[in-house]
Amino acid sequence: MLSKAEKGILMPLASLSSKHGIGDFGKPAFDFIDFLSYFKQDYWQLLPLNPIGKGNSPYYSVSSFAGEILYINLEDLLNSGLLKQDELKTPDFIKGKIDYKKVRDFKIPLLKKAAERFDTSDQEYRDFLKKNEFWINGYAEFCTASEIYGELSDFDRNLKFRRIKSLNDLREKHKEQIDFYKITQYFFFKQFFKMKKYAESKKIRLIGDIPFYVSDSGADVWLYPEYFKLDDNLSPRLKAGVPPDIFSKTGQLWGNPIYDFEVQKKDGYLWWEQRLKKQSEMFDAIRIDHFRAFANYYEIPADAINATCGKWTKGPGEEFFKTLKKKIKFPFIIAENLGGEDDEDVCELLKKTNFCEMKILQFCFEKTDDPNSIPENFPFNCVCYTGTHDNNTALGWFEKLSEKKKFLVSRYIDIKGDIAKNMIDFALSLNIKLVIIPLYDYLGLNESARINIPGSQNGNWEWQAPESYLKDIIERY
Repeated sequence: MLSKAEKGILMPLASLSSKHGIGDFGKPAFDFIDFLSYFKQDYWQLLPLNPIGKGNSPYYSVSSFAGEILYINLEDLLNSGLLKQDELKTPDFIKGKIDYKKVRDFKIPLLKKAAERFDTSDQEYRDFLKKNEFWINGYAEFCTASEIYGELSDFDRNLKFRRIKSLNDLREKHKEQIDFYKITQYFFFKQFFKMKKYAESKKIRLIGDIPFYVSDSGADVWLYPEYFKLDDNLSPRLKAGVPPDIFSKTGQLWGNPIYDFEVQKKDGYLWWEQRLKKQSEMFDAIRIDHFRAFANYYEIPADAINATCGKWTKGPGEEFFKTLKKKIKFPFIIAENLGGEDDEDVCELLKKTNFCEMKILQFCFEKTDDPNSIPENFPFNCVCYTGTHDNNTALGWFEKLSEKKKFLVSRYIDIKGDIAKNMIDFALSLNIKLVIIPLYDYLGLNESARINIPGSQNGNWEWQAPESYLKDIIERY
């Protein structure tokens, strides 16, 4: 499998096969890194590691800074003396599918036991809290308040607006629960950096992911309401989404709050600075989700029933990145510009930042009227995917094409052969910077392995790789 480009595999951490029902920072991750090294890959694209939100999505998280504690490896806690062997009675999880409720019911009580046994006077832990003081105390308090009241809209009014007396009461009455959220973040990041160090030893670089928007009922809104376009009750006045597109005839109404970039600009985009700084410490490369919104973004009235009545608003543009580049060292940046590559403002911003843009073969093979989508015209500074987490698998996509579109695909690959393998081989033949292939396409799987359907909240993010993925891929290649 000769390639002119560097190579990587897209694989959500959660989708790794694991006896504990969900991929984590233990043996599943280390085994996958070994596989990447054996398979002569350069990158592992993990997708966001933030707390999982609505619809099991890491793109609708309650925090832009925290990590998902379900990814904490229990054996590591056992080896640290924080859990006992007889406590790890693993239930029977269905292979190939993540049951998030069952995983939580199993892991959260054990994480609470480990947190109760943890020595909070540990110096490494104290250093961790100090280093992350920008977000961790507020995050832990938010999660604790959420356990008591539910959604942010239902918080006690004084607590919703962070009145000092209410905050002090929360800290005094619920100290143990607040400590739980801080301690488990320490577990998360300690295990993550242990995994990262192992990846470095195998010369595997990690690609992280920054979701552009945040949850309307999350810690970021609670801690920094002035950074968002909210009403007097901290509810969004405008919501995020995109107009009608290839994924939806009525557009996508995501529901996230819209940023007030004019306010953020006054402190030099401090929140973004902290966010990018943290991601830069964690990852060798970062994919910026919905990059086009920095050029212009879509605003939808909060009471709208779909995304057809929104409007485009100018984003912060080049000035945003110039400001932040003076403060932090950017890693290799991948700009997710799907749907905006034909917009002049987005094209201009990509050119000025010199970020690496994405190309999706599933889209490009179907087009005939866009010169930017012709593979022969791909610039070197791009990343080519057969598809992303929002697409069907390569085989599942092809099986649903009309005969006319299958003919368009035949301009580039043999459509009577192994579709996924032929698309991968074509991508790897391109003279570009990087090729990223989802693991399920290396396995040649059909639609049953699809990770996410945009605009839908049911059945997403549940796919898990088979335990035999290494053997299966070797047999195919």
